[in-house]
Amino acid sequence: MFDKIIVPLDGSEFSEEALPYAVKLANTLDAKLILVNVTELPFLVKDTPEREMRVVNQGESYLEDIADIINDENLGLHIDPKKVQTISVYGDPNQEIAKTAQLEGANLVVMTTHGRGGISRLMLGSVATAVVKRASIPVVLIKPIETSHPKLWEEIMNKTSPTFATDNNHILLPLDGSTEAEAAIKPAIEMAHKLQAKIYLLEMIAPFVSFGYGNIAMSYGYTSLNAGEELERMRQEAVDYLERIQGQIRKENIECSRLVLIGKPEEGITEYARDINATLLVMATHAPGRLGEVLLGSVTNEVLRQTHLPVLIVKATTPVREAVYQAGEATV
Repeated sequence: MFDKIIVPLDGSEFSEEALPYAVKLANTLDAKLILVNVTELPFLVKDTPEREMRVVNQGESYLEDIADIINDENLGLHIDPKKVQTISVYGDPNQEIAKTAQLEGANLVVMTTHGRGGISRLMLGSVATAVVKRASIPVVLIKPIETSHPKLWEEIMNKTSPTFATDNNHILLPLDGSTEAEAAIKPAIEMAHKLQAKIYLLEMIAPFVSFGYGNIAMSYGYTSLNAGEELERMRQEAVDYLERIQGQIRKENIECSRLVLIGKPEEGITEYARDINATLLVMATHAPGRLGEVLLGSVTNEVLRQTHLPVLIVKATTPVREAVYQAGEATV
């Protein structure tokens, strides 16, 4: 697992900010790095084989320049040229990135949430959303830094790795008790082994909020005549649940702690990640209904808006509670 990493690049500095993370991960995981550029003709430009070939060649030239940089042994962070492959294709990035990952047998995508189009304050970039939707493998998403500083990522590589830099790695694994969220457990365990990391389990319990209906408290769709007792019952259930998960993870010879907090999930996850100096967040996306087929889960989406830490997204499509811990049988 995690021996072929796809890195989509569109020529923008936003997309290139994924490179330091991808290179460090590839070195740590002893994985191959596959740089992919997907180009399409500008709007209203007539599509011809000659024009297609021209933009594909331009993409390949761009990727070769990037490969030369990350292969440079004079940089503090670099990768063996033998472990780097470049692929330039023509088509719709929303489709071609996932298709290329499948054709190449990749098992991880590392990319920024936004590329050439810049950063939207409203939602994830369309390409990142499409890759998570279409790809059958985990995707590490990184929110790029809005800056006018040219080639910021090159400076990072020349000095130090932005993360995964020591053996003191911390993986934050938020769970909510659902089978969909548990799809993130197996990849978290795999990453913990590879990064020699400790796993921090977290479950957030949304607080009851009164809307003025006497002693009936309402929040996030549930009601209770006795909010205090109900909240304590939910907290204890979460403690017991995480204790079981913690025991299973420790059987994998991985250090693991657990914590239950009361508060808004996206805020609690982001703040706790800062508190533990997290290296990586691992989360499953499982938004219900039709929107869930297109957009990331609301909590995952909010966390990605609020943090610049890399977030490993696992798409959960089927129940996995019984299978996720069967050694050698669970797949990602």
